[in-house]
Amino acid sequence: MDKQAVYQLLTNRGLWYEADQFDSYEALVATPTEQLRYPAADTVNLFLRDDKRRDYYLLTVQAGKRADLKQFRRQHGTRQLSFASEQDLMDILGLRPGTVNPIALLRDTRHNVQFFLDRNLLAPLGIVALHPNDGTAILWMKTQDLLDLLEEHGVQANLAEF
Repeated sequence: MDKQAVYQLLTNRGLWYEADQFDSYEALVATPTEQLRYPAADTVNLFLRDDKRRDYYLLTVQAGKRADLKQFRRQHGTRQLSFASEQDLMDILGLRPGTVNPIALLRDTRHNVQFFLDRNLLAPLGIVALHPNDGTAILWMKTQDLLDLLEEHGVQANLAEF
């Protein structure tokens, strides 16, 4: 599912979204958070695996927060965590580094990835930023719409404190 297919999916479902396009991934990354359309909705996405490469996790954290992986591990009873490899990212979600986002979980038909969303993205703004499977755009959508869309495809979202 490329960027246009993501936009089409959201349009077909009548879901609100806005998108900002950039000339390149580097231009997107160089944009300060405070210059974004909805700075409080900006996110960082971490694609992780356990030390046995059996369990994979996608953590979507509000930008500016530090995701303490040791604390996350204790709270959720996981094995030791580290970043998944580029090959794992491609094999499981069909993405390249810099494009990790929750919409890509629609590709994970075997549900290999456990999804954790920063609960602060539900309120007060209720909007989340993500890449539409492309590193040259930021897609803004309602957080609850994202959760509903994922749930329709069998992806359970776990709310977490980061």
